[in-house]
Amino acid sequence: MTVDRRNPPITKTVNAPADVMAILRRSYFDCHANETHWPWYSYVAPMSWLFADDVKECREELKFSQWDAYSPQRQAHKIEECAEKVSAGEIPLCFYLPLHLGAVLHKPTSTRLPRGLRTIRELASAMADAESPLWPELSCSIQNQFNPHRAYAD
Repeated sequence: MTVDRRNPPITKTVNAPADVMAILRRSYFDCHANETHWPWYSYVAPMSWLFADDVKECREELKFSQWDAYSPQRQAHKIEECAEKVSAGEIPLCFYLPLHLGAVLHKPTSTRLPRGLRTIRELASAMADAESPLWPELSCSIQNQFNPHRAYAD
């Protein structure tokens, strides 16, 4: 059985503040983006089959590197789902973490990520309604909320 390890083209990556993007890349892009790093065990059966199937399923559920394929409403919904799952500790998946220790979300990261994701959701919702009076407020809010010099109270 041949395993397809190709990474499809990246059309548009989710637009997120730098600190949130760093967390997404470290903890989610291997499965939920077209930037999968295929470790040595992804070349050994039966792990190769499991790994490839997980990546395929994850990409079907959420693709951070084909973000433009989603409408702004769908982007908002996907981000809200992701924030809820992170807050509930459902993702990253527990069986993924022993082989990807860098993906572990420690506090304050585990609280900062949902907050950042919800800000992205607000932005996507505002984009869905270009007439929204929230648009200028959100731009300033995003810049202030993710200032790297700001201390987070987690």
